[in-house]
Amino acid sequence: CSWMVYLVMTLVGSAVLGYVLLRLLVERARTLVNAAFVFNFALMLVSAVAASAVPPMAVFYVLLAGLWLLVYWMWRDKLELVARLFSVSAQGLKCNPHLVTMVLGVKSMLLAAAVPLVAGMAMAYQNGAVVQNGIQKGDVCYSEEGSPVPCCAWQTDRWVQPYLSFALLGGLWTTKLAFEVRIYTISGAVAQWYFAPAGASTRDTTLRALRHALTASFGTLCLSSLVLTAVEVARSVSKRARRDHRNILMCLVACVLECIYQLIEFVTQFATIMAAITGLSFCGAAREVTDLLKRNFLSSYAVWWMPAFVLNSLVFSSSLAGASVVGFVYYAQALATKSATPGWEAVMVGLMAMVVLLVVLAFFATIILDIVNVVYVCYAMDKDSNSVTRTEVHEVFVLLPVSAGAAVQNPDGDYQYAAPIPGSMTNLTSTPPPQGYTAP
Repeated sequence: CSWMVYLVMTLVGSAVLGYVLLRLLVERARTLVNAAFVFNFALMLVSAVAASAVPPMAVFYVLLAGLWLLVYWMWRDKLELVARLFSVSAQGLKCNPHLVTMVLGVKSMLLAAAVPLVAGMAMAYQNGAVVQNGIQKGDVCYSEEGSPVPCCAWQTDRWVQPYLSFALLGGLWTTKLAFEVRIYTISGAVAQWYFAPAGASTRDTTLRALRHALTASFGTLCLSSLVLTAVEVARSVSKRARRDHRNILMCLVACVLECIYQLIEFVTQFATIMAAITGLSFCGAAREVTDLLKRNFLSSYAVWWMPAFVLNSLVFSSSLAGASVVGFVYYAQALATKSATPGWEAVMVGLMAMVVLLVVLAFFATIILDIVNVVYVCYAMDKDSNSVTRTEVHEVFVLLPVSAGAAVQNPDGDYQYAAPIPGSMTNLTSTPPPQGYTAP
């Protein structure tokens, strides 16, 4: 089918586009971020023109475009900071290009593990028998509530339901473990690049980090993924309870629990990063990274949502632009071949192309955001040891929103409230890399 050809071409093109975006993040991050905001602004204006037949909708899009322009103007300094943040973080990926290969390999292994799991669940479900369903009255069967139901139903053996539950739990745990392996390997490779002496080679950093993830730190990753699995199960139970009990109290409880779940996920992610850098156990890494951020006035980074927002906006804009091109090209071909429904076919192909683009570009965006977090922890470790390993990183991260001050311990054991001194980083010197990795 011709639409399959377009999807395959979109898949290849999205990989190329992802590579181009990564290169631009390194060399032209500011231009790329500004282009994403301009594209979204233009999209809103085009939507207003397209909705001109419905005045209220057109006015809504115009107001939305005006609000977007106002936000862009108010955030122009922060957007400049985000662009510089992406640029210095993308250097870590540039020096460790095999991180992309590693992530693809981990996802492929996860897919390979899912095949026998799904096959086993399908085979288990076939163990059972056909039984009578409901109460039969004549040729019709009724449920206990009195509504008509099929007279026959498939009833599995007693062991099937526990097996399916166990298999689903195991599949979820395996998925979370794959994600933790990804974060650990990215963290280890980027940390080796960050703390390496100037001019040192970064060869085999990804392979070394992956080997540590699958050997010495595998138990740590199993525990961290188990924590994430428990959070996911608890979140599912909370959502089901809120659906079944629609009242204000349950909504409030669910909101509070969701905040707790997100906090646990955040601490777990940074604990994995710290474990990759230092080789600590999961609990030790969680304590260490929490204390590290508190000691260095960096706790408010947890609520700074702008890097993810800007990068996701960039992914959406690029995906929409690429899908529009695919849709228009397919529409032109459909008209040339005198298709019966060229418009409908073009819309469907464009939507499928956008899904492909979103998935592929989100893959690259996730790697960049993971690297941002890793470089952030490395920067915090620099501050904690009163050193500057990479000046270009400090020049950017020192501008991030931070807490106004923090409690510090004096030599006599007492605590005082302290605040960072502007320009203090100029007197810092470089120190050797932390324990956990030898210099590459």
